[in-house]
Amino acid sequence: GDKKVAVDCYQKAYNADSTNTVVCFNLAKSTWESYQDTAKALSIIDKLLDNDITNAEYYNLKGYICYQAGDSASADANFNLAIKNGNLAQAYNGKGLIQMRAGNYSEAIKLFNTAISTNLNYGDAYINRGIAKETFDDYAGACEDFLRATELGAENANEYYTKQCK
Repeated sequence: GDKKVAVDCYQKAYNADSTNTVVCFNLAKSTWESYQDTAKALSIIDKLLDNDITNAEYYNLKGYICYQAGDSASADANFNLAIKNGNLAQAYNGKGLIQMRAGNYSEAIKLFNTAISTNLNYGDAYINRGIAKETFDDYAGACEDFLRATELGAENANEYYTKQCK
């Protein structure tokens, strides 16, 4: 649908000017989200990083791509670089996801807490913290997090709230 149209538009813009960093970033992101083309997305991100090694957004996106591809070590390294360069909430959320995947739910909750403390309106961190809280049978705490994420308009938050809390 619309995401694939966006990829086509970004690809045309990229073909016209491969030095436009906004186009490159959006092409990498949309390629990964629409087609799960990890290799192409990482190739574009690496090109961006060749020209700007301090851009936290690039490291953060690379972290999430690596995480989705199952490469937790590379994801963690990129999230650390994102944090070093100023992208705190999303990177701490990503590090929390890595810890959840590894079954380290207490550590994951700490990382989600850090993500939330750096951005009180970051709905995804509330959802993820709620999921982690459920592993400790803290259903009231999980529901509070799902409700807050719903209030913030986070994608899928209402599904978690409705399924787990009503």
